[in-house]
Amino acid sequence: MMGNPRMMSFLDLSRDFQQYHKNALNMALHLVTTPAGYIAVLALIQSYASLHAQQTATALYAVCLLASLPIKLWSVTACFLFVLSWVTSQLDISNVLAIGLVAFSYFGQDFSHWLTGEKTYQSTYTKDGGWPALLAQHTFFLLPCVLDAIPHMDNGFLYWIVASNHVVYNKISAPEDRKHLTLLRQWVLSKNPSKEHTTHWWFQTLEKSAKDSFDYIANSKPCIDMFRQKYSSNLWNVEVIEGMNEIYVASESHQNNSDTVFYMQHIDGPWYLFPFCGAYRCILAVNENNRICTHFPMVNTSHTLSDGDVVGFDFNREIHYIDNNVGAINKEQRITLKLHYVIYPKCLKPIGKLLAFVTTMYDISARNLFVATIRPPSLFWQGMAYVILISTKLTFLGEQFIGCAPY
Repeated sequence: MMGNPRMMSFLDLSRDFQQYHKNALNMALHLVTTPAGYIAVLALIQSYASLHAQQTATALYAVCLLASLPIKLWSVTACFLFVLSWVTSQLDISNVLAIGLVAFSYFGQDFSHWLTGEKTYQSTYTKDGGWPALLAQHTFFLLPCVLDAIPHMDNGFLYWIVASNHVVYNKISAPEDRKHLTLLRQWVLSKNPSKEHTTHWWFQTLEKSAKDSFDYIANSKPCIDMFRQKYSSNLWNVEVIEGMNEIYVASESHQNNSDTVFYMQHIDGPWYLFPFCGAYRCILAVNENNRICTHFPMVNTSHTLSDGDVVGFDFNREIHYIDNNVGAINKEQRITLKLHYVIYPKCLKPIGKLLAFVTTMYDISARNLFVATIRPPSLFWQGMAYVILISTKLTFLGEQFIGCAPY
């Protein structure tokens, strides 16, 4: 903490406050609990004095803040205060309810910090000398501190709704990890996959040796650690979604069948409005690849994944596609693992589990249709292949026009 607590300026106080108010969910809850506390105080003034006294107190408080706040922040705070004053004047709040709102405001903020794993700012100074003076400052400046903290959050309120830069990357290099990749490569080659269309083996259908190696890689340190660049282990859980995992072998061609979707800009899933949580797809290169490049156009990133490279992206939000590097040739067919994970705040486990479930159900339905249209045996299935291509294009356009918010 900076300086003598009794002499702390608003800017110093606000900077300290922001360190403990980085989580968007915590701040969203503060935008409920903090106004509730102000309304409670104004209601008590209105009850014990008069409406005029309540409005005068609001105006005087706004004037007092003017000496300490930057003018833009003061303007927003003043508008907020006058809205709260008007709301209070329109409500019939009893003294008992007002006292209850004070308790809700105070303990609700403690609850929101517990829920999101952030320490309360008050807990950082109550053992220091002079803490009552800092508590008085903290209380006096609470509303502007909350408003000032919003632009400094780690993520925006719509972080899990609009498309963002959800791309992560790592490399499988440890000898034990490499051993399991080699075993998977040898297993795939022993099956002599087709060069005319893509080949897929889903996790549940694998032989025990391949399944054990796949499971080892999916839970390996490099695969889990790459998410920790964005999602702290203190606040977020990362869990494997086994029902979506597969081994994928690329083909040499894609002629108006469902394989064509990989070369179109697309997103993989439909749940881009699902809040607070994310389902990730990771592409892990099992063997050497020079030919096929994976592009993420909304964040201007491309990866030619080869021999242990792994890239992860939000299954329901990140636009991507593959393309062939001009003149490049692979010695073997490109073999990749498609690994899937659900990421959710530890306090929202049921929501995270729900996202994993609905994403898996969609993926199973989509894969059944996809496999049936890789080699369409009739005009009907050829028509269904075109349905996949058209719906992929329409879904991509919808996501594109919702917008992307790189950070």
